[in-house]
Amino acid sequence: MDIKIQVIQINQVNIYKFSAFPEERIKNIVSELNVHYDKINNYIEAGISGDTLNLEVINSLAKLKEISRLAPYKINIDPYSGDFRLGIDLLESVVALLKTDAGHNSTQKNLLDLGCDLLEKLYSFSFDNLVNGSLLYQWLKSKDLIRNHTIIHWGGVYESTPDDKIRFKPTEDELESFYNRNQQKIHEYMVFDMNDNKEESNPMSDQQASDYYHYHQVLKQFEI
Repeated sequence: MDIKIQVIQINQVNIYKFSAFPEERIKNIVSELNVHYDKINNYIEAGISGDTLNLEVINSLAKLKEISRLAPYKINIDPYSGDFRLGIDLLESVVALLKTDAGHNSTQKNLLDLGCDLLEKLYSFSFDNLVNGSLLYQWLKSKDLIRNHTIIHWGGVYESTPDDKIRFKPTEDELESFYNRNQQKIHEYMVFDMNDNKEESNPMSDQQASDYYHYHQVLKQFEI
């Protein structure tokens, strides 16, 4: 599975119209957070590191944790809602802060934990189930056993650009390994679940599933 991470500048967090967040409190914290981001970007551009940069990262982490604390356990999953947009902005912020490699080990660990918490608040997927379902689909496709030839175009305001997004692209060896581990289940699926009237669907064709996989794999690269 291809994995690529590119360093990006820390982007400003936008202020949206919220439903599940305490709106005014969040807006104030976001404004404070963006001040820290301006300083971090300026420090990075000027080549300033050490305690000066670390302090701004720690302050940013504190603001991010406070916003996450005020968020509900599950954020509104409508990708056009202000709640979801803010959640994505925060998750992108965590990734960008991790990429600076600033802060002590404990700071990086807290950022990573926060990123994982945000991922669970934003998406309702089981990573293992998603990957296994996608491997099954790709294995069937590699054997020309897929009956669905419908072309579906997915899009959305949160779709990453092709160069930035980590796509699910298992290798032939990974597909063969998946088959070897799951021969009986795959054969049972082919006998009992596949028929001429059923169109097989690629789990990763769902935009949110694809985005969830992307963010999961990005955060995985920073495991401490």
